[in-house]
Amino acid sequence: MARATAAAAIPAAIHAACRDLPRRAAPAVGATAGQPKPSMPSSSPSIPPPTVPLAPPPPVWYTEGRLRKVQPYPYVYTSRMKGRWLGRTLMDVFATEFLDQTADVYADKIDRGFITLNGSRARPDHVLGPNDVLRHALHRHEPPILATPPTLLYADAQLVVVDKPPSVPVHPSGRYHFQTLTALLAAPPLALGELYPVNRIDRLTSGIVLLARTPRAAARMGAAMAARRLAKTYLAVVRGRFPDSATMAAPLVCAAPIACVEFKMGLNHVDAANGKPCETHFVKLADGWLPAASAEHSLPGSAKTSVTGSADDARELVSLVLCRPVTGRTHQIRVHLQHLGHPIANDPLYATSPWG
Repeated sequence: MARATAAAAIPAAIHAACRDLPRRAAPAVGATAGQPKPSMPSSSPSIPPPTVPLAPPPPVWYTEGRLRKVQPYPYVYTSRMKGRWLGRTLMDVFATEFLDQTADVYADKIDRGFITLNGSRARPDHVLGPNDVLRHALHRHEPPILATPPTLLYADAQLVVVDKPPSVPVHPSGRYHFQTLTALLAAPPLALGELYPVNRIDRLTSGIVLLARTPRAAARMGAAMAARRLAKTYLAVVRGRFPDSATMAAPLVCAAPIACVEFKMGLNHVDAANGKPCETHFVKLADGWLPAASAEHSLPGSAKTSVTGSADDARELVSLVLCRPVTGRTHQIRVHLQHLGHPIANDPLYATSPWG
């Protein structure tokens, strides 16, 4: 239950914030200047791999009830060499780094040529080098998202402002490629073409997202955000009674450093010794109750109160909190609220019992 908010004058404020920043040339999209040419593995068999187009076909979306789905499609994942893969075998990397399939499945895909090294078949025991490129061809199935479309709030030659619904990632990552905000905006009916996100909000968060029309505009707006000429505000429904002392005049400031616990899952936590500096300001706006249907699914340790004394009528005490991040660490607001003992009420990661 988190939402990014913005004032009605966002476009004018953004252009004003960017106006006085120094201009710089935008980087070429997709540039690979200075990148060494991938080497061919000496142990690659000569039989060519199956032909799978590197570019996926256009998406075919459809709705079922409140959900938007996309038909499965052929897709090729491409990964350039990472430092931790050097000196390891092809099979070892897939069996330990990509955990969505078993080692037996990956062995079969390597044998059949659906996993390749530098465009050619390779043996499972091939030792990876510094310039290798791995490709994995498969039939991709994306998770469903809410069928609610993004709402276009503003558009000009440099900027697009939309209201993103929850469940939708801003850009392709992980399990999502077409089920993303940028893909939905590029497709009819809006057909806005290629866009460059200026700010990003979590997949489960709804609210304002700024997207530039060109790389140059994205660089200038990004610089304005880095210089804190643009401020972000979120609303969150949190568990428990948030402190009444957190007011507009004197917000509650959390400056607990945050570190990553698990990169693959994107989990973060407060770590005073190893975390990066973070700061979030919180203001309580109101107290309330979650309805009984929501309270039934509350996790262990949640603050429940029965109004009538019946367990069936149990409701959970919550607060509506305004959140203003000063820094922009991953999951910063969610982690800071969990650290304060008031996680977002329906947060699937940080409101679970292992986190408090």
